[in-house]
Amino acid sequence: MTRAGTRGEALLAALFAAVLLAVVIQGFAQPRTSFFGAVGLDFRAFYCSGEAVAHGRSPYLVEPLRSCEHRVQWSNDWSRDLVIPSPLPAYDLALLAALSRLPYDAAKAVWFCGLLACIVLATGFLARLTKLPTLFVLLCVLGGGGVLCLLYGQLPPVVVAALAGGAYFAQRGKMTAAAIALGASMIEPHVGLAACLAAFLLLPACRLALATTLAVLAVAGVATVGVPTSIVYFTQVLPAQAAAELVATDQYSLSHVLHVLGFPDRAALLGGSACYLVMLVVGVLLARRVSASTGSVAFVPLIPAALAIFGGSYIHEEQFLAAIPAALALAALSRAARPLAWVALGLLGFSWLSFADGRHASDLSIIGLSLGVAAWIGVLAAPERRRVVTALAAACVFVVAVFAVRALPGPRTVASDAAFPRSVSVASASASANWAAYLRAAPTLSVPSPRSELGKAPSWLALILLAVVCWRAPRGAVGDGVPIGRKIDDGASFPRFV
Repeated sequence: MTRAGTRGEALLAALFAAVLLAVVIQGFAQPRTSFFGAVGLDFRAFYCSGEAVAHGRSPYLVEPLRSCEHRVQWSNDWSRDLVIPSPLPAYDLALLAALSRLPYDAAKAVWFCGLLACIVLATGFLARLTKLPTLFVLLCVLGGGGVLCLLYGQLPPVVVAALAGGAYFAQRGKMTAAAIALGASMIEPHVGLAACLAAFLLLPACRLALATTLAVLAVAGVATVGVPTSIVYFTQVLPAQAAAELVATDQYSLSHVLHVLGFPDRAALLGGSACYLVMLVVGVLLARRVSASTGSVAFVPLIPAALAIFGGSYIHEEQFLAAIPAALALAALSRAARPLAWVALGLLGFSWLSFADGRHASDLSIIGLSLGVAAWIGVLAAPERRRVVTALAAACVFVVAVFAVRALPGPRTVASDAAFPRSVSVASASASANWAAYLRAAPTLSVPSPRSELGKAPSWLALILLAVVCWRAPRGAVGDGVPIGRKIDDGASFPRFV
């Protein structure tokens, strides 16, 4: 690659990066006209569940969760009977109980900074692991759900930092550090379990440290809420939350798809659970094959975590962030691996459902994010002589695709105050049952529309493409055994652009 070519590509990449970052800054500067005005709405439930535990109360019932949420941060157009559930495992609540001792605004600031630090940490690990440009990796993480997680205070940035750190340390033979990092991914159990299971089965050197880490988490959880509440979480809270979310139009789970297709609720939930178990097995098998074919153990935790979010019974858009590390790692392999992996990365690097919804983002945000992510992927993925043309073409395709999704018929409007049955409004009722009643009374949130369902297709397609790339790896179609981090593209390394 010539110095002039590198300089030109760097300028083009920097231009699109500037557009994307300007959109983010604009959103923070004008919270009332963008989705950034919702900062911390999910953290509100986390904080209040921690406060309940700190005072010896159940974090899974309507009270004291509802009273706390209404006190610390509430929207006037929401029902006075509504409570946002916090279906987190007990060891998560140990951290939240400590955080709840701070005033709410201070705790939210600490939480936000912690999530931002996780995004930066994940970016650093992934950039060093793949040798891809640091700023490019950061934009993929932000566009692929990182921004949404910062807005709502959601947990996936912690998971991604844990996965990236686990893969990075495992690649360098530091198995104890890898085990501790992967243990942190259990902050979201249905994602972290896949990575931990694969590491336990395929990386014997980290088994003891991983088992010890998970045991510490279990003990911390039981010490925080006690044995009875821990049992209630697995036997009642998780099933109730999965059942509540069956109708939610922002669900990416197979259970929701089966519900939309008319299956009975029980069959839909069983189908989602069965799919999750199947994807656990598939993820471990594909991780083993790709690891063997590439000589890189970094794939062991990354691939199962990515595939675990395909199907299942409880998957939101933000959790697709967990697939970004696997997509980046596969895209950084040799020439033969790159086409499908880069397409998958492009699809994952954009929050289609949220940004195609005019309620959550302005036209400027849609155009800026489309151009920023898609064009830079075009710069990096194409052969040197075609990079600028490919970048512009990719940007145009992204813009057309996003507006095509946005043009689909959307959901019906919802009344400002949904009706709640008395049985789910009392203090001793399940918070998940209360949430289920709210969703079913709100057509905007529970009645499927072409936009709400077809807008999920790009993310699902991305995971399918990643699985195809992994399946082809041992047959020689993905690379030639080049480990992650080695120069790629027949000897020409990527420009760093940083």
